[in-house]
Amino acid sequence: MSEKSNMTAQDQEKENLVKKRLLLAKMMFEHGREHSEKPDPLGKMLAIHHLHIAVETTLKCIMLHFDIRAERELNIEFERLLNEINDLEQFKKDNRKLALRREMRVLNEQRNLVQHAAQEPAQSVLEESKVFSHRFLVRVLDEYFGLDYDKLDAGRLIQNKEISEALNIAAEYLKNGAWLESSAVSKMTYWAASRELHAPALPEFLSDSSLKNLLDRVKGSLAAARDEQQTEQGSPLDGMFLSLSDTTSRILMRQQATENWMNLLSIDTKRADLLEFFGLPPLVQMGPPAKIQLRREPEELEELERGARWLLKFVSSQQVWQSAL
Repeated sequence: MSEKSNMTAQDQEKENLVKKRLLLAKMMFEHGREHSEKPDPLGKMLAIHHLHIAVETTLKCIMLHFDIRAERELNIEFERLLNEINDLEQFKKDNRKLALRREMRVLNEQRNLVQHAAQEPAQSVLEESKVFSHRFLVRVLDEYFGLDYDKLDAGRLIQNKEISEALNIAAEYLKNGAWLESSAVSKMTYWAASRELHAPALPEFLSDSSLKNLLDRVKGSLAAARDEQQTEQGSPLDGMFLSLSDTTSRILMRQQATENWMNLLSIDTKRADLLEFFGLPPLVQMGPPAKIQLRREPEELEELERGARWLLKFVSSQQVWQSAL
């Protein structure tokens, strides 16, 4: 990408837009790959559609980034996108050509069959489309934008310093195998970011001063929750979250849960994602005071890891599209 020091405000705005769309392209590809694992015809059709959107969005990003076409002029056919990029004199001088053009044309044909004829793609075609579209995205990001596909993630695009730093902490926990700690920080960050949409400032626990103590506070709260978990194992309420000690705390927690639901629904979070968010351990009560609770029965490590990865990915990607940027 261009050097920021030489950019005008308009150039910087365009680059930020391009980066967001490249991230969206990657997310669409990953979503398409997930759909491809489903055995039903609809899953296969959606997979082809999403893979195609990922490739087409990336091609349009090249158009914008290199000023081949303006935003309002991007509604053109797929084949024309390929040709105009390859015919650019600047690229010819650099001997730079789009990779896998034939395979991308096949993908475009399959998308047309899905969209206009409701034709289910053959499994072999779907598998080839996944492989080739992934290779295409990896090469284009590297050759045209100087970006590493694997390192293109939502967290890097978050401009809010406090949220970015908090998610970096969650990522560090994840890297070190501290699944519950990572999940707790991700959840706390999401609550803070959702509340920010309704208040002039971030909650205190995400301020510059308290961020430095976030690790210790999460560790302390989880240690207390684990001690409580050990003393409560064997209860007939297996699978339920540990209860709070007094009625007042229960009322406050229910009131806060209602507020949290309203906040999240107001920023168009999908209901299925909300259910997943609430269902994954640990349960985080934002307080006052902040408290972390665990289920009575310890979770399998594999499930804890899956949950931590999902939460970090979900919270990071959500914040890119919300006003917390």
